[in-house]
Amino acid sequence: MTLSFSVIVPVYNCQDSVVRTLQSIEQSIQYFCQNPPMGAEVMAEVILVNDASSDRTLEVATQFMQTNPQRFIVVNHQASQGLAIARNTGFKYAKGELIFFCDPNSFFSLPHIFACILCLQQPNQPPSEQVGAVPLDTKLVQENQYQIVVPPYALDAVQTGIQSSNASASVKSLQNHSLSNLCVKRECHEFLEGFLNLPPLHENGKEVSAYHHWLEQFFLVGKLAVKTVESIKSASQLPGMIELVQTGQNAVAVPQSVVIESSNAQAIEAHSQRLFQKATFFNKQEQARLFKIYRTYVSTISLEDHAVSWEAARYLFQAVQEAKPKRILDLGSGYSSLIFRTYQAKFAPETTVVSVDDDAEWLEKTKAFLQANDISTKHCITWETFSSAYADQSYDFILYDMGNMYIRAENLTKIVDVMEPTGCLIIDDVHFSFYAMVVFEVIGNYRLRLQSLKQETLDKYGRYAVKATYI
Repeated sequence: MTLSFSVIVPVYNCQDSVVRTLQSIEQSIQYFCQNPPMGAEVMAEVILVNDASSDRTLEVATQFMQTNPQRFIVVNHQASQGLAIARNTGFKYAKGELIFFCDPNSFFSLPHIFACILCLQQPNQPPSEQVGAVPLDTKLVQENQYQIVVPPYALDAVQTGIQSSNASASVKSLQNHSLSNLCVKRECHEFLEGFLNLPPLHENGKEVSAYHHWLEQFFLVGKLAVKTVESIKSASQLPGMIELVQTGQNAVAVPQSVVIESSNAQAIEAHSQRLFQKATFFNKQEQARLFKIYRTYVSTISLEDHAVSWEAARYLFQAVQEAKPKRILDLGSGYSSLIFRTYQAKFAPETTVVSVDDDAEWLEKTKAFLQANDISTKHCITWETFSSAYADQSYDFILYDMGNMYIRAENLTKIVDVMEPTGCLIIDDVHFSFYAMVVFEVIGNYRLRLQSLKQETLDKYGRYAVKATYI
């Protein structure tokens, strides 16, 4: 299992503090790597976005980064665009499944990364049915050592405590206008679409306040009171607390104290509505229900390392809601059949789902599983039946996860042949090197575009999928 995270560091004219910032991040990463949870392999990267500094910031940062050049990535803006855009730029280069931010006037403590990941990477945790902020209980074991009590469900982000070297700085203001003490899952940050590129929100970091608000409106954020980040911002650099008001029916709250031009107000309103529409696809209650069924499936019907992974199943559930396919070919038969047919029942009754298995006995188990969960078994067929009666039809969403690797390699071209030109093909289990070579060869022969879904579908067994589409 690989555990990956990225730390995004936007910098601008901070030659006096940038080295200490980078050093604190590197030390916190080293602290984490000494004892990673579950003995996972660690992929850690630090992305420094130089926002067109005019002092020696880039020079001194580059000199420090030579101590571990494999860790750091440097991206340069030709003109200064502000912290929000610099963070968005950093995320474009980030590969981690968890995202940290660290401003050049903030410093990670040794256990900061460890504490955040510990809260977010508890194994086999179902998604929570609630959203908002939840306090995480801590117990002081001995001086500067705490025992964190993590809830029995998965968190989407965690925010730790923050302290300031300026005694007059408001701790509450620091927390609401800082990202340095936040760790968020990649999928959640992508859902929020980063930071809005609206100048009025960028003044005094108000876009950070809006980001925190939206994060808690759609996701579950664990609040850890332990102070794991230090800030050297002075009180004069911190904006005052801002009130939040609604801009329309079901709209996301925006800062009241910001003077917003009509065009920007419309942009915020449109962004708000888009997030609410996406939230119907990202339905946490439905994910929690499906996860419970998954745990039953892998404990009573299939071995977990044989069944489609929960990570892949969750991706498929979201992907079909976004793609809105008319004909789904499910070459998985089992839990994937429940995923596709749940989508069909709840969102698209006009969609056709064809579930195929090369093992007739296992197909009957799939049917019984679907019936036990009140799901239709229409078009659950064997591979033989598919080859004789269904292979002359085309499909705009296909999951290929049937049989052993040799069966899959032998029949991959037949599956590509039934894909619609505007459709997509999800190929699971490409972690097998032999199978991956076949996939790359076939996809190349068909001149398809191949996209890795490793970040979205990687599970604890190292399994992940790829997505193929026509160029």
